[in-house]
Amino acid sequence: MHGIIQPNAASPLLPPTIKALGWTSFLTDLSSEAIYPLLPTFLLRELGGSTLFIGLIDGLATALAAIVRLPAGALSDRFGRRRLVLFGYGLSALIRPLMGLVATPFEALLVRASDRIGKGIRGAPRDALVTDLVQPTIRGRAFGHGLAGFCGGLRRAGCVYRNNDGGGDGDASGGGLRND
Repeated sequence: MHGIIQPNAASPLLPPTIKALGWTSFLTDLSSEAIYPLLPTFLLRELGGSTLFIGLIDGLATALAAIVRLPAGALSDRFGRRRLVLFGYGLSALIRPLMGLVATPFEALLVRASDRIGKGIRGAPRDALVTDLVQPTIRGRAFGHGLAGFCGGLRRAGCVYRNNDGGGDGDASGGGLRND
């Protein structure tokens, strides 16, 4: 059996916290992928936004997540990782449903930016927590478990966007949202 990696019975199991982080990542990414691919269409068709403003929202959200990540890592070293991980996931979980209540493109910008700030806050502390909780021999498996949660969320989100009448092509470009 060359090329097939067999699990080692003596290898330690992943701690429950790592498994919980994987599931949390899966559910967070699923909800993100269920909402945000529709945002450009929603902004253009329903809120009267422009393509320039859509780019501004995405660019600002991405920049904020990146900018917040470094100080969040430093704060987690000083005050503890779990608090910031919980705060980051909690912020996103509380803010994301507000996207259903926005009435202007600016409100959509505020919700999206706040959600990505939550992502920036939780990213570095979560990775450091995973590193702290597992032995060096199983770190790859621990990080892979979190990545599997992320990839699973993306795969499930693809199923959400399939057009149920069989006419869609399965992508997130608006199948099932036609106003024919």
